[in-house]
Amino acid sequence: MKKQTILLLISIIAGVLLLGSCYMAPVGGGDVIVPTEIPDVNGDGVPDGTVTASNGTTIVRVYLKSAENSLLQMNSGLMYEEAVAGESVTVRNVPSGDWDVLLAYGEAFEGSFIPKRYGSSGLTFIAPGIENPVTITLDDTAAVIAEQLAGANISGVVSLGADIYVSAGQTVYKGAAAAGLVEDKVLASVALHSINKGLSFTGVPEVWLNTSTGIQNYGGAELLAAPSSVLTSAALLSGTDLLGFYQSTQGFAGAVLTLPGTAFTWHAVENLDTVLKADLVTGFTLTSDYFYCITPFGAMIIAKSVYKDIKEGDTLDVFVSGKFFSINEGGEKLPILSLAYESENGTMYLGTAKGAYKTAIGADGLPSGDPVIVAGTEKFIVSKIAANSTWAAFVTPLGVQLLDRAADSLYELPFYAGVPGAVTDLVWKDSSNVLLIAGSNSALSSGGFITVDMADKAKLVQLR
Repeated sequence: MKKQTILLLISIIAGVLLLGSCYMAPVGGGDVIVPTEIPDVNGDGVPDGTVTASNGTTIVRVYLKSAENSLLQMNSGLMYEEAVAGESVTVRNVPSGDWDVLLAYGEAFEGSFIPKRYGSSGLTFIAPGIENPVTITLDDTAAVIAEQLAGANISGVVSLGADIYVSAGQTVYKGAAAAGLVEDKVLASVALHSINKGLSFTGVPEVWLNTSTGIQNYGGAELLAAPSSVLTSAALLSGTDLLGFYQSTQGFAGAVLTLPGTAFTWHAVENLDTVLKADLVTGFTLTSDYFYCITPFGAMIIAKSVYKDIKEGDTLDVFVSGKFFSINEGGEKLPILSLAYESENGTMYLGTAKGAYKTAIGADGLPSGDPVIVAGTEKFIVSKIAANSTWAAFVTPLGVQLLDRAADSLYELPFYAGVPGAVTDLVWKDSSNVLLIAGSNSALSSGGFITVDMADKAKLVQLR
């Protein structure tokens, strides 16, 4: 479907904000009235940009975003108002100022909202006595939404060859694409927390299941009987060594196994569960020589050689075995919230409360220079990152920003264009530029699972 531009007139009269078309009418109480009927501009008898809903009902959601990138909370307590397309959406008690009107057209699906088209007005100053024409261009979303999982709280996603694995509750779904995901495995006797890509003891990639009793592979074999629930895990092949790492509710542990092997000998990192507190450690990643995890003291590094050389019964003290680094910007130390390493180019991306940074990693595992900001991300908290050799993805409170590394261009899939709620996991599909995004239900949107192909970047918002 082609882009469709619609015209809205915005004004405040005696402190009342009106948003409408040629038939707008005054209202009281400081309300915003958003008529959602799109005119038939090309004369084919069908309103241009109309979403054809499978159940026959097109829904429109309206959000208001300030110049400070804050969303207006509605009287209902939600961050949006919605109505059936063609009816007016009323947003009450809107203060005057600069506002960006965000529209999403889609359909209701088993209690969830499936966005199909989206657009925004851009910031427009609203003040008494001023009437501003605003154009909103609606475009198809680049998100391919797994409608069968709409509204589900997704805990993890793994790409393995041609297949995608998605975990929701006690169930793992499997398929080659979002629309083809079907129930493939159900855990009955243990709680399933998430899934990650791991490795077999011969170095073959496989799916690891993180449970209330440890780690299982997809075939059900136990890789770890943990004293507490495992939240996430990872494995990486480094020459003839297999690196494993996991986070539990009590801390972290790692292992190095020379292939072919038969079992991991896991060694905990002391003080993570007492001094650092496991619930304050927000993530980790592996490179071929180092384990990285994020702590309140900065990013912590433990060398593979440390794990490989320790003997049975030895323990690792984080303050003895680990090295730390952080980001300093203008004399301010920025806590690291997320990180991802891309091995082909040797680049690490670091998420902070003031944007995403990138740096090359030296032979000692530390940044080889001062991390530099990814231009365009400065105003946003970056809570999760995924990177491959050509793209990097940054999760922010308002969507997912996407960096085309070769062109140094930054795009965005806005939250109202299909991002599934609060993002819980994102990975790049094996050998492709297709991003897999999982999320849980939030105040902004429904949870679920989507894929975004960078070949469709024209459907994204280009930020620079």
